[in-house]
Amino acid sequence: MAIFGMFVFLYRPFSTVDGQGFINVAQKLISIGHKYGNIQAEDILPCSTTVDHHMESVVAKQKAELCLILKSAVRLGLTTDLWTSDKTTVSFITVTLHFIDNAWKMCAVVLATRPAEDKHTAVNVKKLVHDILKEHDLHDSEIVYVTDNAANMKAAFKDELWIGCAGHNMNLVLTHGLQLRNTADSESCGCPSEVQDVIPTCKEIVTLAKRTRVNKQLESTLKQCVSSIDHSHWPPNSPDLNPVDYSVWSVLQEKVYRSKIADIDELKTRLVNEWAQFNQSITDAAISQWRRRLSACVRACGAHFEHKC
Repeated sequence: MAIFGMFVFLYRPFSTVDGQGFINVAQKLISIGHKYGNIQAEDILPCSTTVDHHMESVVAKQKAELCLILKSAVRLGLTTDLWTSDKTTVSFITVTLHFIDNAWKMCAVVLATRPAEDKHTAVNVKKLVHDILKEHDLHDSEIVYVTDNAANMKAAFKDELWIGCAGHNMNLVLTHGLQLRNTADSESCGCPSEVQDVIPTCKEIVTLAKRTRVNKQLESTLKQCVSSIDHSHWPPNSPDLNPVDYSVWSVLQEKVYRSKIADIDELKTRLVNEWAQFNQSITDAAISQWRRRLSACVRACGAHFEHKC
């Protein structure tokens, strides 16, 4: 029952018990109890002053270990964005690094979250990011920058290797693609009116279900229903609607296999190098086809349409 009291009185989320930090502390307490027997928690738990006193050294140790790991990475990807706290209206910037470790595992670490009190100009954004990188002994030549398409972000990293965020680009594509088709333009490939009429109706149904709590009567949540659908039925898994499948991969494949590959290590190296040098215009052209392909998918009622768009 003690653990339930923690949720009630400290307002902690239930997911706390799934965190590795909580598991590590629990394991440590179990080990101490096994060694010394039944003792009071107050006798072994540090006070807030002790935690504060040791925090700086713990952070310094973790940062040093992280720097060693980052040094061994072949290529680093950096994502960053600005956001504002709803409660304090203070702006912050967060810098996250992504890399593939020696075990060929994709890793992501948050380097820092800092207040961004000055104007969010390209110069200020660049300085904030570079100061954080300098703390970790990282250099621009080792990094691929990934941000949204905001003018200040693009300008901040115009002299670096920069790639537009695929998620943000997809959001722009969907927003643009779901706009009503311009009937005066014969070349327009916007959203068919049938689909456009359904969207507000779906929104009203969802709003009504939440407001009247009808969704509480469902046997399963929407998320559970969606997760039960075969992944092959989702558009991202359709080669006709996935820019990587219908355009990008074929170009990348041609570049990687233009000469004989000796072993798996050389293949991995080529993939990383070719992707780092990949022409952004090819990706942009692939994304520009997406709206036309979406319309073709609707006209084909979800059937194959590769040669009909």
